[in-house]
This record gives sequence, C-alpha cells and structure tokens, in this order.
Amino acid sequence: MLPVHRGTDKFVDFKKLPTFAQLMRAEGYLTSVTGKWQLATLEVWPEHIRDSGFDSWCIWQIWRAGKKTLRHWTPTFNEDGSVRDDIADRFGPDVLVDYVIEQMNEAKTAGKPFLIVHNELLPHDPIVRTPAEKASGEPASLGRMINYLDGLVGRLLDAVEELGIRDNTYVLFMGDNGTHEEDFRNPKSGQPGERRHTRHTKAGRVNGGKFKLGDAGTHVPLIVWGPASVPAAAVCDELVDVVDLFPTFCELGGTRIPTELRIDGRSIAPQIHGRPGAKREWVHHAISGKGDLRGAGVFDGRWRYFERGGRVWDARNLPEEAPVKEGDSEAKAVKERLAAIHERIAQGR
Repeated sequence: MLPVHRGTDKFVDFKKLPTFAQLMRAEGYLTSVTGKWQLATLEVWPEHIRDSGFDSWCIWQIWRAGKKTLRHWTPTFNEDGSVRDDIADRFGPDVLVDYVIEQMNEAKTAGKPFLIVHNELLPHDPIVRTPAEKASGEPASLGRMINYLDGLVGRLLDAVEELGIRDNTYVLFMGDNGTHEEDFRNPKSGQPGERRHTRHTKAGRVNGGKFKLGDAGTHVPLIVWGPASVPAAAVCDELVDVVDLFPTFCELGGTRIPTELRIDGRSIAPQIHGRPGAKREWVHHAISGKGDLRGAGVFDGRWRYFERGGRVWDARNLPEEAPVKEGDSEAKAVKERLAAIHERIAQGR
C-alpha cells in the first residue's frame, strides 16, 4: 500500500497491473477519469494516469509543491498534465461534472464509445457549504452535501438523455465505504445514544463504520441506470465484490479479457439485466493499520470471519451483527470454512 496521504513518490508499474481501462482503450474506447488519484504524486509520475489506461483526466492533485491541496473550494485539479488556473472561485464537484459532460459530448461528436470513471468528491470531509448553502445562508452538513450530490448526478443523467445515448450507456453509482463512526453521548444522562453520523431513513437508522470491516463499513450502494434492458426498481440481493466490476465493465463494453490474464472477479452483467448469473459465495475485505476490526475478513452473506484474532460474527440479521460466543459449535465450523478461504486468498491461490 502506498502512503498517498503523505505524498508518496513511489512508481506504480501498470504493465504488471492490467486494468479494464487499458483493455477498453485498446478496443477503441475514449477513456477518462476524474476526482481522486491516490496511486502516486502526479508531480513525480505525471504519466501514471495515462499508463493505467486513461487518455484524459481531470484529477484532484492532492499534493503540490510539498503541500496538501483543497478539493471543494479553491480546488487544485490536474487536467491532462497541467494544473488548471481558471477554477479558483468554483466549486470542485461542479467542475468535474462539467468535465464529464464535455467528455461525453466529445465522444459522441467523434462517433466513439467512451469509458468515464467519475470519482465524486461528495460527500466527504471537510464538511463545507456547497453553492446551495452559500446562496441560502444555511450551515454546512453531511445531509446537504448528499443533497447537492443528488443534483449533480441528475445533471449527468439528464446529459445522457439529451445526447440521445441512453440506449447504449450504463451508469454505475457505487459508494466506497461507510461514514465515520463516532458515539454520541446524551448531554443530560451521559449515556451512549445514537451515533453522531447516524442518518435517519425510511428503512430505519443507518450508522457509519469507516475503517471497520463489518456491515457498516463495507456494505455500500451499487445502483445501475441505463438502457431499457436494465429493469427499473429491481433489487438484487446477491453478494458483489468490487473486483467484479472489472469483468462487468468489459462484458458491458464488448471487450474481451485475454485468457492469460488472471482476474478475481466475475461479471454481474446478467444480474444487471435481471437475469441469473454466476453467484458469488463470499466477499473479501481488508484494511491496513491499527484498530479493533482492521486486518482482513471474509463474509458469506450470513457469517463474517475476521482474520485478526480468528473471530466469527453472526451476520444473519443485518444490519445487526455481533461476535459469536466461544464454544458455539456452528461458529466453529463456519470459522474453519471461512478461514480456509482467507488462507487461499492470502497465498494468492
């Protein structure tokens, strides 16, 4: 893992790390990427993005002249190798959406298919006022950031419709992890109450769990929008791992994956179209550093195994989950089965 938040200067050899963007570019796709690029410092390795398969980009250049930059207001964005000097008074997420729409227009004009990986900057710390709050005078909040994000997504979907390309365009919206987990104590009783970042939804409360390998940290939205072949409002409750996106993008884009290229994912293109597809029996999670549940884990949809300490959690009634008591015979069998899967992963088998 690269120490990106400390300004790494380490090189990533993408010749040894094939990407779906490389494969789709070779098939004639115009490829671009936005938002965060945390694989290395662009000032040191300016061709990293191109080497990874993207010929155009508008990226938040996190480090510049040895200092960390901003992403929301007064953003530092690197576009195709140069830091933009025309956006000092603009809201970063607005700039990125404009860029995505420009890329779609250019691809249509050129008569080319396109792949755009749009890494949104909302919602994320620091919690700042969006243009909407600056206009209304309301304070910044996580909820208002999400509301502004909703409007930006709407702009992108409207652009797809206006360009007349919805019949062959897929939009996949996915989160990366849960939000921060902070306990909130009742100011009167001093007893723990609901968490500081709890969201109230129609389905109930949603707690955060960033940096945790449980449900609150790893279960994120994955929403697909596109052609009429994608059934509206359908819900698929099968397990999906982020590595499944590689073969999915390639299949949706008609791009062949070389037989000699080993990948860990399986395409969910059939499920996206409401058809049966290859089912995943487990997903794998891992995070480095210190912390109660850091390390690695395996989840099979019912039970969760944590490599650190060899613990098993009962996850049959999500979002509630809890460690299983020592001596539970069922948990012992689960532990042996999931630990064996984790061992195969660790050994690269």
